[in-house]
Amino acid sequence: MAESLSSSQQILRFGTFEVNPRSGELRKGGVRIKLHGQPFEVLAMLLERPGQVVTREELRLRLWPTDTFVNFDHGVNTAINKLREALGDSADNPRFVETLPRRGYRLLAGVQEQDRATAPEAVLPVGVTGRRAVAVLPFKLLTPNPEDDYLSVALADAVINRLGANGELLVRPTGAVACYAKQAIDPLTVARELNVQVIVEGSIQKFGQRLRLHAQVWNAAESSTLLTVKHDSEMADLFEVQDKIAGAVARALGARATTSSEVPAAAPTKYPLAFELFLRAVERLSRVNLWDTQTAIAMLEKAVKLDPGFVAAWARLAEAYMIMAVTFEPGVRWVRRGDRAIRRALKLDPRNAEAHCERGRALWTPAGNFRNRAALRALSAAVRLSPGSRRAKTWQSVIFLHVGLLEEAKEGLLSVLNTDPEDALSLVFLGQIAMYRWDYDEAEEYHLRAFHIDPTNIWAHLFHPTIALYRGQLEEAAERIRVARQLLRDDPWLQSCDALLWAKRGEFRKAEQLIQRALRGGKPLLHTHHVFHTAAAVHVLVGKPARATELLRKASGMGLPNYPVFRDDPHFHSLSDRPEFLRLIANLKREWAGYRQEFG
Repeated sequence: MAESLSSSQQILRFGTFEVNPRSGELRKGGVRIKLHGQPFEVLAMLLERPGQVVTREELRLRLWPTDTFVNFDHGVNTAINKLREALGDSADNPRFVETLPRRGYRLLAGVQEQDRATAPEAVLPVGVTGRRAVAVLPFKLLTPNPEDDYLSVALADAVINRLGANGELLVRPTGAVACYAKQAIDPLTVARELNVQVIVEGSIQKFGQRLRLHAQVWNAAESSTLLTVKHDSEMADLFEVQDKIAGAVARALGARATTSSEVPAAAPTKYPLAFELFLRAVERLSRVNLWDTQTAIAMLEKAVKLDPGFVAAWARLAEAYMIMAVTFEPGVRWVRRGDRAIRRALKLDPRNAEAHCERGRALWTPAGNFRNRAALRALSAAVRLSPGSRRAKTWQSVIFLHVGLLEEAKEGLLSVLNTDPEDALSLVFLGQIAMYRWDYDEAEEYHLRAFHIDPTNIWAHLFHPTIALYRGQLEEAAERIRVARQLLRDDPWLQSCDALLWAKRGEFRKAEQLIQRALRGGKPLLHTHHVFHTAAAVHVLVGKPARATELLRKASGMGLPNYPVFRDDPHFHSLSDRPEFLRLIANLKREWAGYRQEFG
């Protein structure tokens, strides 16, 4: 085993950032920010001498040796730009890295040094102390066969779900560990990369229908082995083995297992082929792309046809349908199919947390008429049944955001980030919460972190222009709209943002033409309410306040009854003396108070 995490590792802190010079990691709030190579080395040099000038010549001698043929000026400028991008900094108004023309650069922030060994709580975000972070890696297939590759991720997924269900441990989700499948890994390195104290790794040997599974639990902080378990079984008994491994790991970590290994849970199906199809579908869903999601749906549909009583397959099928409805093909078709799968799962098992979660998701769509309260009740039930459910917490928080429970939304999303620090969706919506509190700097920081993790994230690109629009940075907003259109060319919300941009420029006729095009829209999308909200702002600017209030009423009826946002939005201050706007705000306040009483 590699050396201990705590051996002579000094953590340098400046502002809200932490740097581990030895491992080459930059983190903010426990979330790892991608910064490698020369940009990181520049940061390391600045940290060595905070407040002092590091000259360009010093940078050249250390990072660009004389025998290296490069364009030094271009190289150092690129490195500084990438460093500033990672820090969310600006050359014009620097908070961290100051440029001294023709001389060099200076770190403006003070630096604190702390030994990682004396501060274990610094490994994870604030509020996580007391719960250990665990990563269950894909199991290595020691008898390589492409037909059996699905077992690697599927087995890890089962252990992850069982360990994380009760919320006692912070278990990294399947999507965060799937990239380690088929990789030769060092547990210590992975612990650093995933920001966890415990690593679970294992192997699978398959001989026909016989399996031999071996799992090992590492305490990365102390370079020690907590547990080694081995099981031999038939493929048909794989579910029982998964249950035993999860129970043994939970006990080794001092946590409650969701089921007892002494009394294993009943197998979810008596049909081996149905179970195999289920496992293959689980592996496909971990990839989160259109083709694999459609393939998973075909597998799960076949599984429930073979065994109509297979509850877990119905619940995963509902999840796959909702992924299609929300991410890949918005519309009522997939929501209706999801609703049928949800009903079957809940009829078979009224306490199935996944099915309650997907029911909440289906209710909060255009096809479900955005039944906010019913959706929140379903998601709350999912969280009660499975406190560690990231998906339920995420969408519960998203709805909290839309109905104006901003504190509750932030708390929920931060708890999701504790489990998965690289969850771009949570970062985007935390940025939206900051935006709705009119804290544009914080909103920008969350979006930049989301872009670092997933540069093509659809939601980040949709929300990003609004920050610049509200700040009055019109040229920056125009550029962000242009970039977003490369992913979402005809999206109505981008069209409404474009209309708001032209209204702020005083081009009212063009703004009205664009907003009419946006309101004609296309398919019923999940974020149509944001189109109405932005359209209302346009109509205020072009002098049509009655139409603005009507559009806000539509937004509130389609999933955005956001009393505090509509009340405080700077675009609507001029409506504060209009009776129809005041009546709308009063009604929304009563609705908001009801949400606070039941869910706050």
